[in-house]
Amino acid sequence: RLDSSMGKSRYPSAEENERNAGIDYVGILAKVENLMSQHKIFLDPSLTLDILATKADVSRHHLSETLNQYKEKSYYQYVNEYRIKEVVTLMDLYKSKGENINILAMAFQAGFHSKSSFNQYFKKVLGCTPSAYLKTKPQYNLLNT
Repeated sequence: RLDSSMGKSRYPSAEENERNAGIDYVGILAKVENLMSQHKIFLDPSLTLDILATKADVSRHHLSETLNQYKEKSYYQYVNEYRIKEVVTLMDLYKSKGENINILAMAFQAGFHSKSSFNQYFKKVLGCTPSAYLKTKPQYNLLNT
């Protein structure tokens, strides 16, 4: 495929593939997984592919390629799945304490920019809306959903 803005193919050439043969994609994935799970970098709503690549000390291209090849996800899918897991963790924490739950506040706390993006990814990851998910748990007290 051609990228009209660059006039180049989006796919690597044979020469690029040969150069990439020395890239440690497993190592890249390990660095990124550490940043995501241990440092919770996904909580930053301004996180971008470029910022994550810089923090993992890899090129933007190699990070994107690693996520596509090894996780079979785009950057946004990958990051937003971590954010959804964080929201579910927060819901469980609030449930265990018997506290009220503000779904939108949790979404923003987990790094989402908008309610629509959060709802879209929540449904994609868990198969239902956040409100429907919580309705299956009657002990929750929903606020501002």
